[in-house]
Amino acid sequence: MDETTGAITGQHTYANAGTYHGTLGLTDATGNIVTQDFTVTVGGNTPSDTTAPVITVSASVTAEATGPAGATVSFTVSATDETDGAVATNASPVSGSTFALGTTTVTITATDAAGNTATSTFSVTVQDTTAPAITVPSLGTAEANGPGGASVTFAASAIDLVDGHPSLSYSAASGSVFRIGTTAVTVTATDASGNSSTSSFNVTVADTTAPVLTVPANQTAEATSAAGAPVTFAASATDAVGATVAYSKAPGSVFPVGTTTVTVTATDAAGNSTTGSFTVTVKDTTAPIITGARCHHRRGHQCRRRNGHVCRHRH
Repeated sequence: MDETTGAITGQHTYANAGTYHGTLGLTDATGNIVTQDFTVTVGGNTPSDTTAPVITVSASVTAEATGPAGATVSFTVSATDETDGAVATNASPVSGSTFALGTTTVTITATDAAGNTATSTFSVTVQDTTAPAITVPSLGTAEANGPGGASVTFAASAIDLVDGHPSLSYSAASGSVFRIGTTAVTVTATDASGNSSTSSFNVTVADTTAPVLTVPANQTAEATSAAGAPVTFAASATDAVGATVAYSKAPGSVFPVGTTTVTVTATDAAGNSTTGSFTVTVKDTTAPIITGARCHHRRGHQCRRRNGHVCRHRH
């Protein structure tokens, strides 16, 4: 209000609602000026925030199990909001948790200042694709105990990160009879997830034991001719695998007068051999018979001369 000009009025239009601070300056017709600081609050319809944040999640995650419980899995998620910018997120289960074998759904939520909430999910799959590790036995050479070879026992072992007791199978069972020579045995270990691995080892059976030879006692025979006498005899041999017997002079051969050493060799299929010997002595203890001489004894009488010879007299 001015004494000369009366009321002084003016206006200003604010485009948006809100609180404004300013200084008002007024000049009357005679050039007098007055100023005044002021605060104006402009009301109106304030726009509301109804848009939820946008969540960015990991792609589905696949991890290898590191133990029976599964695997520890970490992941990264984020959320942004048109009004609030970056917004905190909540995950269930949280990153760094131990996830069990199989597929687990992870749920992510984000809420902005206006209470708008967004939800998103992704999956974490823990799998077991690692085969068991096999330890095979280291066997020495087994001695054959029969023609078929030898019974051999053994045991392999296997460990697995997830399955504490993988199953084991063999191409030839422990305790089987293995033939003489070398046989490869294949071992297969399978875990609960169906992963399997194979390994092998050798079973060697050898015959290194020589036969046990029994030779006859020394033989004595009476000569039956000038060549000597035929003499029969038999040696024997026992061996776990079997053996043949050979003689330096065969049974039933004619042995000359005197003493002959017979060597006997028993040999098994593996070439192990044993040697023994005995003697065959052929003697001539029968006196000659003389025919054609005459004496004064009656017919048919035999007389013995001083040299021991027997003569038969013809009359």
